[in-house]
Amino acid sequence: MRIGIAALGALLGWGLALTSTSASALDLTVDSGAASDCSGQPLLHAAATAYLEPAPLTTVNQYGGNQYAPSAGNDIGVGIAFAEISAAVPQACVGLLYRAEFEGAASKDLLDILHANHFGKPFDDGRIYHAWYKAQSLKAEGLRLRRAFDLGELAGFSFKLGLGASLLDAAQGRQQNLTGTVTATSPSYAVGTATWLRTDSDLNPNDFNPFVGPGHPSGLGFSTDFELKVTSAQGSALDVIVMDAGGRIYWHGTRNSLLMANNATVSYNADFNRDAFVTGVDSRINEVEHIPTKYHVAFSQPVLGELSALLEDDAINGYHFASLGARYGTAERNASATFDLRVHAVGIGARWRSFYASFTTNRLRPQDATALGASLGISIRW
Repeated sequence: MRIGIAALGALLGWGLALTSTSASALDLTVDSGAASDCSGQPLLHAAATAYLEPAPLTTVNQYGGNQYAPSAGNDIGVGIAFAEISAAVPQACVGLLYRAEFEGAASKDLLDILHANHFGKPFDDGRIYHAWYKAQSLKAEGLRLRRAFDLGELAGFSFKLGLGASLLDAAQGRQQNLTGTVTATSPSYAVGTATWLRTDSDLNPNDFNPFVGPGHPSGLGFSTDFELKVTSAQGSALDVIVMDAGGRIYWHGTRNSLLMANNATVSYNADFNRDAFVTGVDSRINEVEHIPTKYHVAFSQPVLGELSALLEDDAINGYHFASLGARYGTAERNASATFDLRVHAVGIGARWRSFYASFTTNRLRPQDATALGASLGISIRW
């Protein structure tokens, strides 16, 4: 199956996003609602979304660039990609899918260390750094079965429910958790304790204990999703999508690495050299990876002619991305503008038939932004 579906993965990149019918600046369910129509010819749908706070971000040792403004609380990054070729079967839809995602969060203190290290800045003398980082990523392919139910009308509103279930063959799964406390005793030295736990099916064998051996990790799992659509004769519409309402990957023989530094002295220079004694334990384990649940709620209300007001919210791991906006045009051709209430970012988007694109930033110059979102989408029948 991996060979047959690999071409779908080529349609997706980690940086941007794809979505076809939603006007949302950040649709964490990537417009994959189970109530979507799949009658007629086969449908190709490719979708993804990405969000960074703070931004810009390139690699972990180049965090922040010239515009570095991390949140005093949790700093987050989200990237979700999805592709599916679906076709109708009796009373249902069946599809081949590919999906990839990343969710990460870090403390401001850790980002301060990474940013200062990249630009050659010293420790803040006397400061206690509470550094932590956690992240999870997944790449998988599989089969998806879904069915839509027309629930009828009530008080002038029509209801449609979609249910979906996917069987997933995971190509990669990664979970990381780093915690530590570092006290700067001078601008050049610090003393601290830290642990770094990595469970990674794709962990570099060169970083793994050769006496344990890298093995051949494998992972199988499932995911469920549902969608509820409510529409009125006057044009009002509510769309609720829950992606990965229940989702698990059961890993067998995945690589697990624990590194520990206790009361270690850290020498701070351009290369972030560590004069520290680090101990570690490598093993191969069986692990259950829980796929985070994503929520998307969108409400649209006609205001005047082809102008509609929008109210949306997306959520993952307790983080919400609410926005207000407006859309002008028809269902197939429209332009939209949104305002992200979380970081006061403005988004603009447009859709022309099967194609959709949007961009969100909280600065006029994207390179100066501390929050960025982007999307690009396609949904084609043939």
